[in-house]
Amino acid sequence: MAVDSELLKVRVSEANGRLKAAGVPVRLKLKGGNIAIVATLPKKPEHGTGRKQYDISLGIPATKTGVARAEREAHKLGLHGQRVVHLGHVHRGS
Repeated sequence: MAVDSELLKVRVSEANGRLKAAGVPVRLKLKGGNIAIVATLPKKPEHGTGRKQYDISLGIPATKTGVARAEREAHKLGLHGQRVVHLGHVHRGS
């Protein structure tokens, strides 16, 4: 089990390196038996304006396949977040 845990940490670290190299402002994090993403996003309306760092649970199990899936989700969120910052509104595409 410890070997699996260490291997998952390495896979998450490698995925975070790829996300950083691609300019995606989102990172992955092991949280319990699942994978979460960490991103700085606009605050919830009830908390005022500005931005805040959030840990967002994806409900994806911490497995080799889960890390790959979470990395794809991080890319999606990173792209969406860039649209929000650069265009000043939320993209409501198909």
